[in-house]
Amino acid sequence: MREDHMLTIFVFVASIAISGSLKVPLITVPSIRDFLNTTEEIWTYLTSENTKIECKADEKVYLSRISIEFQRSYYFRMHKMCFSLVGRFDPKRKDVMIIHSPGQKKYDLRVRNSSVHLPPRRKCLKYFQLKAKGQEYKLYKNYCQYLLHRPHTNKFNCTDKKQPSI
Repeated sequence: MREDHMLTIFVFVASIAISGSLKVPLITVPSIRDFLNTTEEIWTYLTSENTKIECKADEKVYLSRISIEFQRSYYFRMHKMCFSLVGRFDPKRKDVMIIHSPGQKKYDLRVRNSSVHLPPRRKCLKYFQLKAKGQEYKLYKNYCQYLLHRPHTNKFNCTDKKQPSI
C-alpha cells in the first residue's frame, strides 16, 4: 500500500507579539523548518484526509535550508508501513512544506513526541478545524507509542542508513 503524496500544509497557530511602540499586534508565523529540526518523532495528531491509517510518525534523516528527508511510518490494517519521503519548504511561506503533488491540499495538526501526551491547545484545534473545513480524522492514539518501534512488515527498510538524496 502506498500513501498518496500531496501538498501538506502544517497547521500552526500564529503567535501574537505586541511591540511596545506599536498599537497594532504583529502576527509571527512559526517556521515549519524549525519545528521539524528535532531528533524527536513528529506525530500526525489530526488530519483532514479521510484515511484508514493510524499512528503516523515522521523521523528526520536530513535537514537543509530548502528541504527535509524523513522516514515515515504508520499502521494500515494492523501492518506497519515504513518508507522515505522528501519535503520541500515553500520559500514564500515558512509555515508550508510541499511533500508531493501540488494541487490537492491536506491539513495535518502535527505534534512532537514530547508533547503528544497532552491534547493540543484549543487555539490549535480551532485553527485546524477552520482550515480542514469539518474533515477531521484522528490518527494518533495512546497505543501508538508502543507500536512505533516495532518491526515493520513491508518491503521498505527504514533501518538502512543511507546518504540523503537531497
